[in-house]
Amino acid sequence: VSTQSTWGRKLNIKGLMANPLWSVFPIPILRLKLPNISSPPHWLILLLLSCSYMLVTGGIVYDMINEPPSIGSVQDENGRVKPVTVMAHQINGQYIIEGLVSGFLFTVGGIGFVVLNRATEKDVGDRYLIFLGAGAALCILAYSTCMLFLKIKLPGYLE
Repeated sequence: VSTQSTWGRKLNIKGLMANPLWSVFPIPILRLKLPNISSPPHWLILLLLSCSYMLVTGGIVYDMINEPPSIGSVQDENGRVKPVTVMAHQINGQYIIEGLVSGFLFTVGGIGFVVLNRATEKDVGDRYLIFLGAGAALCILAYSTCMLFLKIKLPGYLE
């Protein structure tokens, strides 16, 4: 059984299910020129990924939804108001500065692991001790500061 299509071709009804879609519809002939775009340098990609990692781990989505203040304030025993950057005793809340600093510290720790990985490559040569020391220092600095923030945020935790 055949029928006449709108393009003047004869179509076999039995073969319609077996043939791919382009045998039924004509493929247009397009002569498009693609732009010649070179790939960006590796350092730019690493920088963009690190910045986006910092923003995501710092809680930028939370900040956009809940709109917390950038810093808080606490009144001391003398009645003076002091600024605070860490929202203590609240695990589900944060100030904007607190989130950005914690995201920065997570990024510093991640970059420390990247530098440690670079120390294991063959082309580093005698500079591997510099990479090893810098990577270890970044990781230790990030971990220590994050633990300090955690002790400020939740006093008495991990004791």
